[in-house]
Amino acid sequence: RLAPAYVVHATRHRDTLLAPFFAHFHRPSTGVHYVAMGSVLPAPVAAVAAASAPSVYDLKGTADDKTLLYEGEKRRDVHKRFFNVGMRVCDLASRKCCRPFAAAADVAADAWAPGRRQYAAGKQHARDVRFPLPAPACAWMCARLESDAAFLRRHNLMDYS
Repeated sequence: RLAPAYVVHATRHRDTLLAPFFAHFHRPSTGVHYVAMGSVLPAPVAAVAAASAPSVYDLKGTADDKTLLYEGEKRRDVHKRFFNVGMRVCDLASRKCCRPFAAAADVAADAWAPGRRQYAAGKQHARDVRFPLPAPACAWMCARLESDAAFLRRHNLMDYS
């Protein structure tokens, strides 16, 4: 049902910031739908940007933003999952969690490995980073975002890509 409207939007707004959809698959046995999508940036532009950019971010507009490359250094994902007990429990051997009234952030920082601290700091940095744009570029970007958001709103959609 959405495909015809998406085609009209992408055709009328060739500079859309919505990722291009190439195919839609449905597996009847599970009821799961799959979409094959492309990148917003054409491959040559993305390759040049990644090769020349000192920092690269994966910005989703949620708490899942992250820093992929910072000052030329690749950042590794170190997730805090329920099965990663070492990141959930403080270091009992050093009694760090037994300090009375210890701040939760202090206890968590004590328990995290350096890689996790770097990853968490990168997520925070990705949320806080600002990208100054000249006025014409800002106007262009805002117009694209407004057009795409209006399309998503009309179809009761949220873009999680």
